Amino acid sequence: MDGHLKIPAAAPTINFIPNDPGVADVIPMRVIPPSGDRPAGRAAFAFEAGAGPAAPYAPGTSDFAFWQSREAALRTLSAMEAFGNITAWCPRATSPLPLRVDAFEDTSAYYTRSALVFCRSAPNSGAVYTAASTDCVSHEVGHAVLDSIRSDLYDSNCAEHAAFHEAFADCVSLITALADRDTRRGLIAASPDLSAANAVEAHAEELARVTLIENGPDDAASQPRRARNAFQWAVPTTLPTSGPPATLTAQPHSLCRVFTGCFYDLLRALFNNGADRTDAGLAVATHTAAALLLKASRHAVESVRFFEAVGVAMLDQDQQAGGNNADVIRGAFGNHGIALASSDVSFRQRARLAGGSDQRSPSVSQATISAALRERLRAVTPLTRRQMTTALGPATKFLHMRTVDLTGVSPLLKDVVSLIPEPVVTSDLSEESIALQSPMPDLNTTADEARFFASMLSRNDQISTRTSGRALDSGVTHAIRTVGGKKVLTRLRVACGCAALASRRRL
Repeated sequence: MDGHLKIPAAAPTINFIPNDPGVADVIPMRVIPPSGDRPAGRAAFAFEAGAGPAAPYAPGTSDFAFWQSREAALRTLSAMEAFGNITAWCPRATSPLPLRVDAFEDTSAYYTRSALVFCRSAPNSGAVYTAASTDCVSHEVGHAVLDSIRSDLYDSNCAEHAAFHEAFADCVSLITALADRDTRRGLIAASPDLSAANAVEAHAEELARVTLIENGPDDAASQPRRARNAFQWAVPTTLPTSGPPATLTAQPHSLCRVFTGCFYDLLRALFNNGADRTDAGLAVATHTAAALLLKASRHAVESVRFFEAVGVAMLDQDQQAGGNNADVIRGAFGNHGIALASSDVSFRQRARLAGGSDQRSPSVSQATISAALRERLRAVTPLTRRQMTTALGPATKFLHMRTVDLTGVSPLLKDVVSLIPEPVVTSDLSEESIALQSPMPDLNTTADEARFFASMLSRNDQISTRTSGRALDSGVTHAIRTVGGKKVLTRLRVACGCAALASRRRL
């Protein structure tokens, strides 16, 4: 591995496709100088040795895939660093993070904390490299970015947490595309109000084409995911666990389209409501939407209804900054069946938790608060806490990890447990009294979510008893590991070939 591939001062040029090879007729390939290395002190990649020197290689070759993926990965981080430098990956991730261009023959790509892995399709599909798509590369880098700011979501076995990981990565792909001025200009020329289907809001068209050839039209991944969509949110446990592209399912790559639709509708509204309807105005709208997404992703309370929680966090962050975008945020989420209360309602004081109204009472200690919460949660493990700020002022988030027994979900999961986060937000009523500022988690809902998610993984053959290695099927995302004497359902990777695998096995 070579994490610091040096580019000569007078570097030759490379061929680069700024979107996806499947839409190269709309967003054509360019000849550009390759980007330089990441600055010192930033999160970086380790690129595989063995590629040819920088040159305009032909698409469909491994050397093209190397330089294309390198450029796409670096441009993705550059686009995201408009909101602050990314200085490190998740503490449990390898650093620098290896980027493997041609790992093995398969129609997939995935993020694991040990590498970004891209594959090459079977010869009958024309040797398509997933690393040759800026859409695919920016999506996988997006998983790594989210893991660096919210590592808890990677580990959570909850449908909306897994779906949000995919949605965030798709949003990063969209943000990366719109960081390019020529792409913005082409998009506005094709759809002045961004309402028409277009090459920017569609994700990984060539990968979808290959999946269609290999698996047929019923495969969930045989059509590109589209940010411009009309999908309506539903409780994930009420949705099917697999289905064709037009069907909304609880599978993360399908369910994620609800949130991605919210984000794209927010971006469209910000652009169409602005005074500048040029590419510069679209850049401003993209920056505003992306900043809201990143801030909300950091601060959203990790409830099982996480799409709503991120929307509420957007409102809260917007209100703290002046509240200029509240209506468009509510409208974007409302378009997809997610009704958002204002942040002051969402984080209102709901009930006294500890202490009293007598001003002569002593101040309530953190130990007293934790004990009161543990009693209400029927918790057997300690709670962690973190200070946070809402539009209503300082607050404290207490987190309980619920252990849910998965016995009975499938034979594979006998005596296996799953861990699901249960957050509670509190605020001070006075120095002597503490209030609940969020709904109390419901134990039955937590257990239902955990068992449903595990059942979906089992039904779609995404659980392995092995823990690593290329022998793992491309759709495998989880394994059973022994932790503290218990068998625990644990994530191995975020795999973007699992939608195709699931449909192929279920249909």
